[in-house]
Amino acid sequence: MSKKIFILSFLIFTNLFTHANQESFLQANALHQEKKYKKALKSYDLIEKKGPATWYNMGNSAFKTGDYPRAILYWRRAQKNSSYKTIKNSEHNISIAYKKLGYEKDKSTLGFLNKHVSVIPLFVLQILFLFFWIAFFVSLFYLKKLRKFVLLIVLVINFLLATLSITKYRSIIYQRGVVMQKDTNLFVGPDKNYHKITSLGVADEFKVLKKYKKWYKIKYNKFTGWVLADKVEII
Repeated sequence: MSKKIFILSFLIFTNLFTHANQESFLQANALHQEKKYKKALKSYDLIEKKGPATWYNMGNSAFKTGDYPRAILYWRRAQKNSSYKTIKNSEHNISIAYKKLGYEKDKSTLGFLNKHVSVIPLFVLQILFLFFWIAFFVSLFYLKKLRKFVLLIVLVINFLLATLSITKYRSIIYQRGVVMQKDTNLFVGPDKNYHKITSLGVADEFKVLKKYKKWYKIKYNKFTGWVLADKVEII
């Protein structure tokens, strides 16, 4: 009997909790429509377990307030375990936010791959990689005309897929972060008395390697060093 009461109480609590989250979400959406963006952000923040839709809308509200670094942070969070459409829309919005901050992202080939690989699930890349390796061996043994040309094309595609897969895998295993404050410095060690390696710009993104007390050891472009935790936010 007590077990049934516990289950019933749990279901009632869960229902009330879910209902409260829905109410906060709808209220926040209404405030956003009324262009009360700061109030909308407060309502979104009341939601305990935020999903991609909540983070995406928070990014939109933060963008409207002119807080572009925080908008980038929220849109990055929206990309976790999200749909292709949400990931793609978030990436587009992030590029606009960077322009608002006054600088462009890396337009090199590697920069392009890093920027767009997030919209492709890892298992899709793995399936495509396997498919083209099968195509390689089929072409090697059965194709007579244009064999060298086809083999070269397949190898290039496989190299590209391997690069994308590695980039995607690294983005999964490492936490990422966003710089939220100006005058954020990267140090050799977890203390301000250590030698300064370089300065980070607002909304710069990085990989988190580990945490020690109030410091994060990060990988930023070609630099590896330590940054104060209160200067950044983890995605």
